[in-house]
Amino acid sequence: MAKRPEPLYVIDGYKVNSRIVTELKPDHIESMSVLKGASATALYGSEGANGVIIIATKAGTKGTLALIKKDSLANNTFKGALYIIDGVKADKAMLKKLNPDEIESVSVLKDASATAIYGLEGANGVILITTKGGLKKQKLKN
Repeated sequence: MAKRPEPLYVIDGYKVNSRIVTELKPDHIESMSVLKGASATALYGSEGANGVIIIATKAGTKGTLALIKKDSLANNTFKGALYIIDGVKADKAMLKKLNPDEIESVSVLKDASATAIYGLEGANGVILITTKGGLKKQKLKN
């Protein structure tokens, strides 16, 4: 099976590889944006051809590698974060199967907002992923 091309990752304006992203502590994230298609290539040229994931960290953590968790190198996800895809709790296997081209948006919930909605499961942050066909599929089921 051919490996899918990775998007460009940008943390606080610096281009990084996916390992750095997997080491990032969820509670250091201020915001996350996903750019695809023309908007990605307009800002990042050919480097953005496979999409761009832009992460801004909270003030006080910018430009430091102290925000990286060394013990999460082998982990392809934010350690302990709860993932929700189109309203359904997801595990690593589901994340690996997710086609990046089908992602409509990604949102990050942390601190009290995550636990208020998801209880203790959201204590380490919640990554909400909405796919392009997700809402249509849900409407068809109803």
